[in-house]
Amino acid sequence: MTPTVKKALHYCVFLLVLGILCGGLLALVNSFTSERIAAYQEELVQQELKAIFGEDSKFPTVAKPEGTAKEINNIYHWIDAEGNLKAVVYKVTTSGYGGDIISIIAFSTDDNKVLGFKVVSASAETRGNATEFDFGFVGQDGMGSLSYNNMSGASVTSAAVGKGATIASSHFKVHKDVLSQVGGDK
Repeated sequence: MTPTVKKALHYCVFLLVLGILCGGLLALVNSFTSERIAAYQEELVQQELKAIFGEDSKFPTVAKPEGTAKEINNIYHWIDAEGNLKAVVYKVTTSGYGGDIISIIAFSTDDNKVLGFKVVSASAETRGNATEFDFGFVGQDGMGSLSYNNMSGASVTSAAVGKGATIASSHFKVHKDVLSQVGGDK
């Protein structure tokens, strides 16, 4: 073996060992931090839900039925201050023009109407502020076809928001009976 090949082989082995060590360290750090990060993110979602639907409300997580679309991150029950189930709430993530758009949409368990909607994150979108825009979902029948208002100059963002609402609405139509049972909470 020539000295050049030996040197190249030495560097390859060195880089392989270094890569394995770095990967192991990252896995170790992730094992300590992943639960804390998930708990913090859930706390932020709970704060956002209370800001949208009321501080006196509770939002327990509901087990997702088998076959739930990957865009549906979580499903919650909206329980009012008196302990009554008001709605099934979806947290949905879809891809917009510049990145992920996270929306929350609530469907009434009484009359199937959209009781609340909010884009909670769309930081990478280029036009307008989707978190402040009224897409016009509130009051529509959640069992029907949802229409939405387009943001001027942001048709891709608007379509992504509409897609998220449609995914949630379609899921609600199919699983309303199961999701409307308070006993399904985690």
